[in-house]
Amino acid sequence: MVGAARSGFTVRQIPVAMRERTTRRPSASPFRAMVYLSRAGLVLLLAMIRRMPDELKAFTPGTPAYTAFQQRTAELVDRRLTKA
Repeated sequence: MVGAARSGFTVRQIPVAMRERTTRRPSASPFRAMVYLSRAGLVLLLAMIRRMPDELKAFTPGTPAYTAFQQRTAELVDRRLTKA
Protein backbone atom coordinates (compact mmCIF):
# COMPACT_ATOMS: atom_id res chain seq x y z
CA MET A 1 0.00 0.00 0.00
CA VAL A 2 2.80 2.40 0.81
CA GLY A 3 4.40 1.71 -2.56
CA ALA A 4 1.13 2.30 -4.40
CA ALA A 5 0.49 5.56 -2.57
CA ARG A 6 4.05 6.79 -3.20
CA SER A 7 3.69 5.93 -6.88
CA GLY A 8 0.67 8.20 -7.19
CA PHE A 9 -2.09 5.60 -7.17
CA THR A 10 -5.27 6.18 -5.21
CA VAL A 11 -5.64 4.00 -2.12
CA ARG A 12 -9.18 3.64 -0.78
CA GLN A 13 -10.87 1.71 1.98
CA ILE A 14 -13.72 -0.58 1.03
CA PRO A 15 -16.17 -1.61 3.76
CA VAL A 16 -16.78 -5.31 4.33
CA ALA A 17 -19.53 -7.21 6.12
CA MET A 18 -18.34 -8.96 9.26
CA ARG A 19 -20.07 -11.89 10.92
CA GLU A 20 -20.31 -12.53 14.62
CA ARG A 21 -17.82 -14.97 16.13
CA THR A 22 -18.99 -18.56 16.34
CA THR A 23 -16.51 -19.78 18.98
CA ARG A 24 -16.71 -16.78 21.37
CA ARG A 25 -12.96 -17.04 21.98
CA PRO A 26 -10.25 -15.38 19.85
CA SER A 27 -7.50 -17.63 18.51
CA ALA A 28 -4.76 -15.11 19.36
CA SER A 29 -3.84 -14.02 22.85
CA PRO A 30 -3.30 -10.34 23.69
CA PHE A 31 0.45 -10.98 23.62
CA ARG A 32 0.28 -12.48 20.12
CA ALA A 33 -1.83 -9.54 18.96
CA MET A 34 0.77 -7.13 20.34
CA VAL A 35 3.60 -8.99 18.56
CA TYR A 36 1.65 -8.98 15.29
CA LEU A 37 0.91 -5.24 15.52
CA SER A 38 4.54 -4.49 16.37
CA ARG A 39 5.78 -6.45 13.34
CA ALA A 40 3.22 -4.80 11.06
CA GLY A 41 4.23 -1.36 12.34
CA LEU A 42 7.91 -2.11 11.77
CA VAL A 43 7.24 -3.28 8.21
CA LEU A 44 5.17 -0.15 7.54
CA LEU A 45 7.92 2.08 8.92
CA LEU A 46 10.57 0.36 6.80
CA ALA A 47 8.40 0.66 3.70
CA MET A 48 7.93 4.37 4.31
CA ILE A 49 11.64 5.15 4.70
CA ARG A 50 12.82 2.85 1.91
CA ARG A 51 13.95 4.52 -1.32
CA MET A 52 11.70 3.79 -4.31
CA PRO A 53 13.41 1.82 -7.12
CA ASP A 54 13.89 3.67 -10.41
CA GLU A 55 11.81 1.06 -12.28
CA LEU A 56 8.79 1.95 -10.15
CA LYS A 57 9.35 5.69 -10.49
CA ALA A 58 9.14 5.33 -14.27
CA PHE A 59 5.79 3.55 -13.95
CA THR A 60 3.76 6.10 -12.00
CA PRO A 61 0.43 7.43 -13.34
CA GLY A 62 0.93 10.07 -16.01
CA THR A 63 4.20 8.72 -17.36
CA PRO A 64 4.47 7.36 -20.92
CA ALA A 65 5.19 3.83 -19.69
CA TYR A 66 2.04 3.82 -17.57
CA THR A 67 -0.10 5.17 -20.42
CA ALA A 68 1.26 2.52 -22.82
CA PHE A 69 0.51 -0.20 -20.26
CA GLN A 70 -3.06 1.03 -19.86
CA GLN A 71 -3.57 1.00 -23.62
CA ARG A 72 -2.15 -2.53 -23.98
CA THR A 73 -4.33 -3.77 -21.13
CA ALA A 74 -7.45 -2.20 -22.67
CA GLU A 75 -6.66 -3.84 -26.03
CA LEU A 76 -6.26 -7.26 -24.39
CA VAL A 77 -9.53 -6.87 -22.51
CA ASP A 78 -11.31 -5.88 -25.73
CA ARG A 79 -9.91 -8.94 -27.51
CA ARG A 80 -11.07 -11.27 -24.75
CA LEU A 81 -14.53 -9.71 -24.67
CA THR A 82 -14.96 -10.06 -28.43
CA LYS A 83 -13.80 -13.72 -28.30
CA ALA A 84 -16.41 -14.76 -25.74
